[in-house]
Amino acid sequence: MSENQPSVLVVDDDEMVRELYEGMLAKEDYEVAFAENGEDALAQIARHTPDAMVLDLSMPKMDGFGVLRSLSETKHQIKILVVTARHAPEDIEKAISLGASDYLAKPFDKKELLSRLSRLTR
Repeated sequence: MSENQPSVLVVDDDEMVRELYEGMLAKEDYEVAFAENGEDALAQIARHTPDAMVLDLSMPKMDGFGVLRSLSETKHQIKILVVTARHAPEDIEKAISLGASDYLAKPFDKKELLSRLSRLTR
């Protein structure tokens, strides 16, 4: 890992989606870690704080809103890109109010995701 290589934690319960992110982000020179639910994400963040997080809202055990709430209580410095199939305006507003930096609806355009993530990390 180089000093200039931003770290990204991808939090999504869908294994195929995590694999998609892995291929996409590794090609763009990101250090990538994965969590399949909110509890796992918070445990990983306790060990290593990533530069950014790609966060799904709908997950078992602890959803994305729970992650955002927990992180807002700790005054984290992680840039969070919420990427989810939940398109309701109230969900977007709630995610932003809880500390999300940006929001992208699934299905997403690969170039758009990379552009938004780049703005958050570089």
